[in-house]
Amino acid sequence: MSDEIITSELSPFAYCLKYENKKIYCDCCFKKITRVCSCPVCELMYYCDRKCENNDTTHKFECEHFKRAAKVFELNEMLKDDLIRLFLRIMIRINNTNDIDATYFFDLQKSHQKIYDIMAKKYTSEISKLMGKDFISSINFEATVTSFDKMMTNKIEIKNDQETLGFGIYLQNFFDDLGSEKNEVYFDGIKLFYKRKLFPALRFSESATKDPNVRVSIRIANKFLESGKVRYFYHEKIKVKADILRKKIFDVKIIFVDQEKANPNAKDLLAWTDRYVINEIYINRIFEKRLNAISCIEDDSAQKEKETITVFIGFLLIHEFAHLLYRWNGNFYSPENKDAGFQLENVIFDGRVRPIISPKSQWNENSKYLGIGIRIRSSKKRKMQFFSYENYIKKLYEDNLNFSSYFTPKLEEIEFNNDILALRQCDCDFEQDPDDDNNSDWDDYEAIYNIKICGT
Repeated sequence: MSDEIITSELSPFAYCLKYENKKIYCDCCFKKITRVCSCPVCELMYYCDRKCENNDTTHKFECEHFKRAAKVFELNEMLKDDLIRLFLRIMIRINNTNDIDATYFFDLQKSHQKIYDIMAKKYTSEISKLMGKDFISSINFEATVTSFDKMMTNKIEIKNDQETLGFGIYLQNFFDDLGSEKNEVYFDGIKLFYKRKLFPALRFSESATKDPNVRVSIRIANKFLESGKVRYFYHEKIKVKADILRKKIFDVKIIFVDQEKANPNAKDLLAWTDRYVINEIYINRIFEKRLNAISCIEDDSAQKEKETITVFIGFLLIHEFAHLLYRWNGNFYSPENKDAGFQLENVIFDGRVRPIISPKSQWNENSKYLGIGIRIRSSKKRKMQFFSYENYIKKLYEDNLNFSSYFTPKLEEIEFNNDILALRQCDCDFEQDPDDDNNSDWDDYEAIYNIKICGT
């Protein structure tokens, strides 16, 4: 099987031109300047035209502060230090609460070198001079130190042929093996183009289970796993050879099992894997019991519930696939203290999926499945939304959905009665979803939907 090659086009999260290249290359696009257009306010930034000046949205925040600081400090001397300018631009972005990409910056790796902690204090002081104490005080100091470490660990040279034009931070970690002769990296201005082998298409085997419903779940999960979106997400994270990965996923068995609880108050597990068994996924037998209970009921309601459970098990397989994949890669625990399954759900759905059941008193084989809910991370809506049964769940089940629509599910806002429960997955190592901790309205949201924490 020949390797697939993809070309990624990346724009930087933050970047700055080397000071010595000012007036030669544009501060915005890094293209060579034929006629200098300087910033009319601070006269410290130089562009190839007024369009680039307007496109430099980060400088619009710096500009007035530069003008004020120039009355007190020798600004040109301060700005000769490229690290100050790059660090400042990172700080501006992470200080913007509406900047979604800023959250992904904190997913970058750290080096944990103590020298960076010392340097961070020095550069924070310099930025305070440039921007004022109010700017620095609005950012948690620990976040400042972490940001500096991530900058030093992840910054790369932006080049034109062999000439270094400036420095940039790119959020995708494509640079573990930039020196490899098998990869081609080049820049066009600030845009980075990177050619490499794409992460392999992986599929669960139909022989992973004998259960006919789970085989439908496998077919649904495989469609997502084969997609370019999922493969693109993993191709810079997983270093195991394709042939080995295909063998490992082919050997995976998917099994319904009863959960053994250490005590009556232990969390219910929807699905889970064992860190010491690398080829099995366990699905809570409660799902199997419910499917068996409704299998003899011949009405539309029972069929709808069957399809909903089967599709949700497909989502559980995707979630647990992520845990297995990291273990095959040599990561015993999820990377960066973030649940691997949730990371993959975020890539696919931009949120976490939850089965909606009734009654809310207890989850067991008598629980009725009303739908699948999700809270979209990028949405400002506080309320949970629900996958459309007719236009998404049913079509997934029947294999009657255009492939491009797998990642753009039809959503609805449904009003249920108060006797419902949204089962919430969480890894046994994480009492709460990492991203949910930062939502100030989470407590209200949890109360509205009777969210029950379950393990996975």
